[in-house]
Amino acid sequence: MSKSIIINTDYLSTKKNRGGGEKPIRNTSLKPNKIKQALINRIKTYHSELLNKDRIEGEATVVAETPKSEFEESVEMFNQMAKEKDRRDERRKMRFNANLASGTQIDLPSPAYLEESRTRKNRPNNNNNTTFKITANDNVPYGILKGGSKPTYRQFSQSQQHIQNSPTPVSETLEINTEVQNEQVPSLEPETRLPSPETIYYERSKRFDDFKKRFNQKLQQKASQLDAPGTRCIRKKVKKHRTLGKHKGKISILVKNYETRRKIEKECAILKEKPIGVVKDFLRERGFIKMGSSAPDHILRQMYESCFLSGDVNNLNGENLLHNYLHDDNQNA
Repeated sequence: MSKSIIINTDYLSTKKNRGGGEKPIRNTSLKPNKIKQALINRIKTYHSELLNKDRIEGEATVVAETPKSEFEESVEMFNQMAKEKDRRDERRKMRFNANLASGTQIDLPSPAYLEESRTRKNRPNNNNNTTFKITANDNVPYGILKGGSKPTYRQFSQSQQHIQNSPTPVSETLEINTEVQNEQVPSLEPETRLPSPETIYYERSKRFDDFKKRFNQKLQQKASQLDAPGTRCIRKKVKKHRTLGKHKGKISILVKNYETRRKIEKECAILKEKPIGVVKDFLRERGFIKMGSSAPDHILRQMYESCFLSGDVNNLNGENLLHNYLHDDNQNA
């Protein structure tokens, strides 16, 4: 038996060339019921605005003997709108006729002015064809060509500077009057003289001595005020002792505040800087370790800090004390 295989050709084509189904056309036109409802709503709003306006102006008097339907009210409203439009058109026509009757005149230009403007437009413009005649000045003492008949501007300026700097010979004779007149010769010394360094040093040292005297006087006054009876400050040193632990049926503990914690931290930092030899001697004297102990250094330091911070602690074990006494070389010697 043979089996037929059906393949859709759309699957073999690309996505762009693949034919899509026809899209349904949406009917976007408004339905007549919606248009009717919108028109009725606009009529109602306009009618309500008109009634409010008449009430404010006091012109409308509502006399309703029999209730009217919505259709009659809408027809009446349309008629009123048409009448109002006719009224506006009549007012516009009357205003236009009044302006014509008043004889408003418009100032028109005179015929002479119009004729002159026409001739000005037709007149050819000769400004573009003007030629200027430029004449060269031959009296310039310098030129622009190097090696020409005239020197260049640089050579000319250098020669002028040389002429200005050269001394001019004196050809005139000077007459010298040998007669001495009895006139007072003005002094050539300056009127104001600068002070010498010695005088400046003397003045500064004098001012400094005066300042020292005033300062010493103020210190003496303050010292005399402090030495006066009744103003002397008496200093006392107060020591407080705290008994911690169980004492007379009471147990007291110390709650560490910020200052106490700071003191303990400082003491710990000082203890950590102690050499290991001092640490071993302290623990050996108190009986915590034996002579020749092989305990690591960090454990010995922790024991040293704990013993030092706990207070005056001693180990009363006789074995350690006897071992240290027998193996101590200093005492045996």
